[in-house]
Amino acid sequence: MTTSKLATRVRRHALPLGSPAATRLAVGILEVLSGECGPGEGSRLLGLSQTRYYALEARAVQGLVAALEPRAAGRHGTGLEGLRLEKQALERTVHRLQALLRATQRAVAITPPAAGTAARRRRGPTRGATLVARLRAPTPTPIATEAVEGGA
Repeated sequence: MTTSKLATRVRRHALPLGSPAATRLAVGILEVLSGECGPGEGSRLLGLSQTRYYALEARAVQGLVAALEPRAAGRHGTGLEGLRLEKQALERTVHRLQALLRATQRAVAITPPAAGTAARRRRGPTRGATLVARLRAPTPTPIATEAVEGGA
């Protein structure tokens, strides 16, 4: 089989499963497995050495068998239980590391920082606070100015 025939078959049987190069390799391997051409001719048409061809053929057959393994019936779990178990394991790790930190601080005679003392010091009112104060300030009513003008 010539390269043009192989290219025609690749286009005719092209499946939306992978790249054109992978599809070309799949068609070539399937032609050899079906007996249309021999391994030597197939590897030459694909531009591969026979050793590389046999390695790709073995990988393709393994992938085919793996894809045809029976699947578990029914819905597959969302993994929430697995996430809960992972969360519990992480919490245990955190508690263990916190205890280790406290023991190390006692051994080195370092006092742990008190909770809540790391508050940020502000230099003055922030832009947001100033804006809120201006928006909440009472606006002068136009009635008071009319009374002054009307009384004259």
